[in-house]
Amino acid sequence: MKDILHLNMYLITNLLTVYTVFKFFKIFFDEERYQKYKIAVYFLYYITTTSVYLFCHNSLLTLVTNIICMFVITNLYKSSLSKKCIAVALVYGVSMLVECIVVLIGIFLKWGNVEITGLIVSRIILLIIVQILHTNTFIQKEILIPKIQWISIIVFPCGTVLLFLLLDKGDFSNNLLLPSVMILLFFNILIFYIFDKLNSEYIKSIDEKIKANKKELEARYYLQERNVFYNQLLIAQDTGEKVKMIQHDIKGHVFALRKILENN
Repeated sequence: MKDILHLNMYLITNLLTVYTVFKFFKIFFDEERYQKYKIAVYFLYYITTTSVYLFCHNSLLTLVTNIICMFVITNLYKSSLSKKCIAVALVYGVSMLVECIVVLIGIFLKWGNVEITGLIVSRIILLIIVQILHTNTFIQKEILIPKIQWISIIVFPCGTVLLFLLLDKGDFSNNLLLPSVMILLFFNILIFYIFDKLNSEYIKSIDEKIKANKKELEARYYLQERNVFYNQLLIAQDTGEKVKMIQHDIKGHVFALRKILENN
């Protein structure tokens, strides 16, 4: 029963891992190259890593498969090879570090089932770290993040972790455990997705306002420039008329002087 539960938990948490990797790479890479293949590539990443874990039972092969799949995913984005390698190394390094720390804490605190609880808790903590880093990118762009969003980013996942730790002291054979885990993880992802969507829409609205203001400024500048040219044309026209009057007067004076010269 415990093996089946662990298998189901892995299948669920691996989905969370895929989502976390997706958010990690959004922090590293700004521009996507093959956007229409994105869902298919991430789905292939989930299927491949899950299949290797289930059928091969080899930790080293699982590690290599994860790294290769992550590197394949980086080709969805426009970036240099060195940056892609750094991104993969950081993503997997942080993931392994969090998982090791959580397992060590679980052993020290004598959790009832370190494998299952550690698996879930480490994935949620990793998601919290990624979300904080992702939200920090908005701050670097001088975009105001509401306090309620920061509170929700920290409190809700931490509450989920505490709930799993409480469940660890109970009966893991409970049939309601698996649906409960699925629902909680789903709501964690949903909350982060909603926040990201709101931030993206907020950035989009700001960009649209900037573009509208830019067009308005360009229109005003055009009107000012047109008025300046119009005034210059009026001045040029007035100057031309004055020059014509001076030419007419000069011709009159020349004609008078010619008559005087003819009459000595």
